[in-house]
Amino acid sequence: MSSFLILKNYKSTVTVKANYRPSYRNLDSSESRVFIMNFTDTTESFFRNERLPRFRSIQVTRLSNGSVVVDFVILVERNSNTTKNTIVNALIDGNSTGTLGVVLTGNINIEEVTD
Repeated sequence: MSSFLILKNYKSTVTVKANYRPSYRNLDSSESRVFIMNFTDTTESFFRNERLPRFRSIQVTRLSNGSVVVDFVILVERNSNTTKNTIVNALIDGNSTGTLGVVLTGNINIEEVTD
């Protein structure tokens, strides 16, 4: 019998203090891949550090101009007690203490995606 995890998805947008490059429009460009890898590794490490219960991964879906605006999806197990507010508060705390590993500017937008 095969089993699979049921995940909750949170559509997220943050602005990272970084220089935007036109090549970021193409997520497959080498510059985009480097930015995404750094953002993903840093952010996933932060979330795994017991900030988000049952955190699984993030997936970057778009990079756009304005410093660098990062659209991404946060995946947590369905039985996690993670909420939109848990994520926002963790990002605000991590940004203010420097533990997030990237510098966020502007608004943090999170919404739970329901099936």
